[in-house]
Amino acid sequence: MPIFEIALGCISGGVAICGFVWKVHNNMIKKQIDHEKRLSTIEHNNDIQNIQLENLKTNHINLDARMARLEDNVTDLKITSAEILQILKGGFYGKANKNT
Repeated sequence: MPIFEIALGCISGGVAICGFVWKVHNNMIKKQIDHEKRLSTIEHNNDIQNIQLENLKTNHINLDARMARLEDNVTDLKITSAEILQILKGGFYGKANKNT
């Protein structure tokens, strides 16, 4: 019967080694999957940040154009109001003075 006990011991040892190898392999796969998830999350966040930066740059250019248009409009309003005041004083198309 010692052969049966030796065979049973070898089988038990083999099963234990296979279980250990499986556990190590499973942990390595799990860590790899976790790392890939983290990397995909980081890449996704980087993509979002790149989109936000591009939007900020675009909005900054649009804001500069808006400010330039506003400055032009303010200048036009100043000129128009000066012309209206000149007309109201009677000097633009009308009389320069009431004494003349």
